[in-house]
Amino acid sequence: MLADLTFANTYFSTRVFGGLWLNYNDKLKEQALQTATDRINLLAYQGTKKDPDQPHEFPRSHHKEIPEDVKKAVCEEAFAILQRGEDPDPDFQIERESYAGVSVTYNSTLIPVHKIHGLTSYKAWNFLVQYLKNPTTVRITRT
Repeated sequence: MLADLTFANTYFSTRVFGGLWLNYNDKLKEQALQTATDRINLLAYQGTKKDPDQPHEFPRSHHKEIPEDVKKAVCEEAFAILQRGEDPDPDFQIERESYAGVSVTYNSTLIPVHKIHGLTSYKAWNFLVQYLKNPTTVRITRT
Protein backbone atom coordinates (compact mmCIF):
# COMPACT_ATOMS: atom_id res chain seq x y z
CA MET A 1 0.00 0.00 0.00
CA LEU A 2 1.05 3.59 -0.54
CA ALA A 3 -0.01 4.49 3.03
CA ASP A 4 -0.22 2.04 5.92
CA LEU A 5 -2.64 1.89 8.82
CA THR A 6 -0.21 3.56 11.24
CA PHE A 7 0.18 6.56 8.92
CA ALA A 8 -3.60 6.76 8.38
CA ASN A 9 -4.40 6.62 12.10
CA THR A 10 -1.86 9.37 12.81
CA TYR A 11 -3.14 11.48 9.90
CA PHE A 12 -6.77 11.26 10.99
CA SER A 13 -5.90 11.96 14.63
CA THR A 14 -5.03 15.51 13.51
CA ARG A 15 -8.08 16.12 11.28
CA VAL A 16 -11.43 17.66 12.11
CA PHE A 17 -13.92 14.76 12.14
CA GLY A 18 -10.95 12.40 11.93
CA GLY A 19 -12.37 10.54 14.90
CA LEU A 20 -14.94 9.04 12.51
CA TRP A 21 -12.05 6.99 11.08
CA LEU A 22 -11.84 5.25 14.45
CA ASN A 23 -15.41 3.94 14.03
CA TYR A 24 -14.14 1.35 11.56
CA ASN A 25 -12.22 -1.78 12.49
CA ASP A 26 -8.61 -2.21 11.39
CA LYS A 27 -9.38 -4.89 8.81
CA LEU A 28 -11.93 -2.68 7.06
CA LYS A 29 -9.55 0.32 7.19
CA GLU A 30 -6.74 -1.74 5.64
CA GLN A 31 -9.08 -2.94 2.90
CA ALA A 32 -10.08 0.67 2.18
CA LEU A 33 -6.42 1.75 2.12
CA GLN A 34 -5.67 -1.03 -0.37
CA THR A 35 -8.64 -0.08 -2.57
CA ALA A 36 -7.56 3.57 -2.46
CA THR A 37 -4.00 2.57 -3.38
CA ASP A 38 -5.31 0.54 -6.31
CA ARG A 39 -7.32 3.50 -7.61
CA ILE A 40 -4.45 5.94 -7.19
CA ASN A 41 -2.12 3.57 -9.05
CA LEU A 42 -4.38 3.87 -12.13
CA LEU A 43 -3.68 7.56 -12.70
CA ALA A 44 -1.02 8.78 -15.15
CA TYR A 45 1.83 10.51 -13.31
CA GLN A 46 4.78 12.66 -14.34
CA GLY A 47 8.08 10.82 -14.71
CA THR A 48 8.63 7.11 -14.27
CA LYS A 49 8.63 4.70 -11.36
CA LYS A 50 11.80 4.85 -9.27
CA ASP A 51 12.16 1.08 -9.79
CA PRO A 52 10.37 -0.41 -12.82
CA ASP A 53 9.61 -3.55 -10.79
CA GLN A 54 7.97 -1.77 -7.83
CA PRO A 55 4.28 -2.67 -7.40
CA HIS A 56 3.01 0.92 -7.03
CA GLU A 57 3.31 4.16 -9.00
CA PHE A 58 5.22 5.86 -6.17
CA PRO A 59 7.91 6.68 -5.45
CA ARG A 60 8.62 8.25 -8.86
CA SER A 61 12.13 8.56 -10.34
CA HIS A 62 12.50 12.08 -8.91
CA HIS A 63 11.38 11.13 -5.36
CA LYS A 64 13.41 9.51 -2.61
CA GLU A 65 10.27 8.06 -1.03
CA ILE A 66 6.49 8.22 -1.32
CA PRO A 67 5.50 11.90 -1.00
CA GLU A 68 3.48 12.88 2.06
CA ASP A 69 0.69 14.28 -0.15
CA VAL A 70 0.31 10.91 -1.88
CA LYS A 71 -0.05 9.18 1.50
CA LYS A 72 -2.65 11.78 2.54
CA ALA A 73 -4.50 11.21 -0.74
CA VAL A 74 -4.65 7.48 0.00
CA CYS A 75 -6.06 8.23 3.45
CA GLU A 76 -8.69 10.63 2.12
CA GLU A 77 -9.75 8.23 -0.63
CA ALA A 78 -9.92 5.33 1.84
CA PHE A 79 -12.06 7.38 4.23
CA ALA A 80 -14.38 8.43 1.39
CA ILE A 81 -14.73 4.78 0.37
CA LEU A 82 -15.68 3.83 3.92
CA GLN A 83 -18.20 6.65 4.18
CA ARG A 84 -19.77 6.50 0.71
CA GLY A 85 -19.09 3.01 -0.56
CA GLU A 86 -16.58 1.67 -3.05
CA ASP A 87 -18.15 2.77 -6.31
CA PRO A 88 -17.21 6.34 -7.31
CA ASP A 89 -20.45 6.97 -9.18
CA PRO A 90 -20.50 10.37 -10.81
CA ASP A 91 -22.60 12.89 -8.97
CA PHE A 92 -24.63 15.29 -11.00
CA GLN A 93 -23.53 18.87 -10.52
CA ILE A 94 -26.04 21.54 -9.64
CA GLU A 95 -26.27 23.88 -12.59
CA ARG A 96 -28.91 26.25 -11.21
CA GLU A 97 -30.67 26.77 -7.87
CA SER A 98 -33.57 28.91 -6.75
CA TYR A 99 -34.85 29.61 -3.31
CA ALA A 100 -38.38 31.01 -3.36
CA GLY A 101 -39.51 28.91 -6.30
CA VAL A 102 -37.63 25.85 -4.95
CA SER A 103 -36.00 24.96 -8.24
CA VAL A 104 -32.82 22.93 -8.70
CA THR A 105 -31.37 21.91 -12.06
CA TYR A 106 -28.85 19.09 -12.30
CA ASN A 107 -26.55 18.67 -15.26
CA SER A 108 -25.25 15.18 -16.00
CA THR A 109 -22.54 16.59 -18.26
CA LEU A 110 -20.87 18.36 -15.34
CA ILE A 111 -19.27 15.34 -13.69
CA PRO A 112 -16.57 16.28 -11.14
CA VAL A 113 -13.07 15.72 -12.50
CA HIS A 114 -12.03 13.46 -9.60
CA LYS A 115 -14.94 11.13 -10.35
CA ILE A 116 -14.07 11.00 -14.05
CA HIS A 117 -10.67 9.69 -12.98
CA GLY A 118 -12.19 7.06 -10.68
CA LEU A 119 -11.72 8.68 -7.27
CA THR A 120 -14.41 9.14 -4.65
CA SER A 121 -12.66 11.93 -2.76
CA TYR A 122 -12.12 15.44 -4.07
CA LYS A 123 -9.61 15.96 -1.26
CA ALA A 124 -7.57 13.02 -2.53
CA TRP A 125 -7.67 14.48 -6.05
CA ASN A 126 -6.37 17.81 -4.77
CA PHE A 127 -3.41 16.10 -3.10
CA LEU A 128 -2.58 14.17 -6.30
CA VAL A 129 -3.15 16.69 -9.09
CA GLN A 130 0.35 18.20 -8.71
CA TYR A 131 1.89 14.82 -9.64
CA LEU A 132 -0.30 14.05 -12.65
CA LYS A 133 1.09 14.05 -16.14
CA ASN A 134 -2.04 15.69 -17.48
CA PRO A 135 -5.12 15.96 -15.25
CA THR A 136 -7.38 15.69 -18.30
CA THR A 137 -5.89 12.36 -19.45
CA VAL A 138 -7.10 8.98 -18.19
CA ARG A 139 -4.73 6.00 -18.47
CA ILE A 140 -6.40 2.68 -19.22
CA THR A 141 -4.52 -0.60 -18.66
CA ARG A 142 -5.49 -4.23 -19.05
CA THR A 143 -4.46 -6.98 -16.71
